[in-house]
Amino acid sequence: MRSYRSIVSRYLGWRKNRKGAAAVELAIISPVLLLLIAGSLEFGQAVMVKNLLEETARAGCRVATMEGATEADVLEVIDAAMEIADIAGYTVTIDPNPPGAAEHLEPITVSVSIPFSGVSWLAAPTFLSDETLTGTCVMPAQSTTPGGTKKIDTKKSDNKKTDTKKSKKTGTKKTDTKKTDTKKTDTKKTGTKK
Repeated sequence: MRSYRSIVSRYLGWRKNRKGAAAVELAIISPVLLLLIAGSLEFGQAVMVKNLLEETARAGCRVATMEGATEADVLEVIDAAMEIADIAGYTVTIDPNPPGAAEHLEPITVSVSIPFSGVSWLAAPTFLSDETLTGTCVMPAQSTTPGGTKKIDTKKSDNKKTDTKKSKKTGTKKTDTKKTDTKKTDTKKTGTKK
């Protein structure tokens, strides 16, 4: 049977032989770890810019849906948003162009796109270098003039007035009724100690 000292000395001897093992393990794992970090940075930036492009296209599309809107109006809003985000080199597509000429409820599409290589945080993007990020928004055109557009009749045949009001805080309806005042009397209980 082995003695306690022989087992401990054998274990300690084995530990002495592992002096460079941590360095070798780090050398093997570090490329994989760096690749994972770089991929996370690239995909995170892509998602952030995609969201920014969607919001910018939505803001431009809101302007484009207004009656009499021009391409310059839409580009002004988009340029202001992209300037705040410090992004250049993007392209804007508006359909139909000019957007103010669209019929009532005709869909208007605004797209903002940029190549990912123009917004990457890394000097040489690896994973998404050939991709183009695009944000698109589609909204119906709004028109208030009757010329050439369908007029929607929104009048109700019922012109009765009701005494209901909608509460701003709770959204519940209240009816106007008068409450009768009743007198309240204060009564105090008197107790006797025994």
